[in-house]
Amino acid sequence: MDIFGRHDLQHLVSNRQTPCVSLLMSTPSDGQHHFRVRWQNQVCAASTRLKALGLSPCQAARLLAPACGLVEDGRFWSEADAGLAVFLAPGVYRNFRLPIAFEDAVNVGRCFHVQPLFHALAEDRAAEEWDATDEIEWQAHHDLLGAAQPAYS
Repeated sequence: MDIFGRHDLQHLVSNRQTPCVSLLMSTPSDGQHHFRVRWQNQVCAASTRLKALGLSPCQAARLLAPACGLVEDGRFWSEADAGLAVFLAPGVYRNFRLPIAFEDAVNVGRCFHVQPLFHALAEDRAAEEWDATDEIEWQAHHDLLGAAQPAYS
């Protein structure tokens, strides 16, 4: 399990590089091969959406390369938890194997789709330090991004 904390959320929300790709997948204990096939399908869906936004096949492949590399990483899949969240943007690659299952999702847009990770943050001890001021500042930032830069699903 990877610990997802407040610092991770701030890093993702403050990202200014676009396009942003968010890949979420549940990883129940039904075997590594099944994970890999589903993961490969998600990466292909992200590639299709990136190309629809005007990226060349080379640009899409370069952006998604870290996610593609996970397909053959047996150790990574053997250490899977209930859910996997991967975030990619130019110069950004973050992955989290978390104890919560996610609904499978592929989001491509101007900001990362982080809302499903709030539950993981709430369970993290660092969340105890999350005060009202931080929440208000984050919500204001999120509202600004959401209003000015809608995500494409």
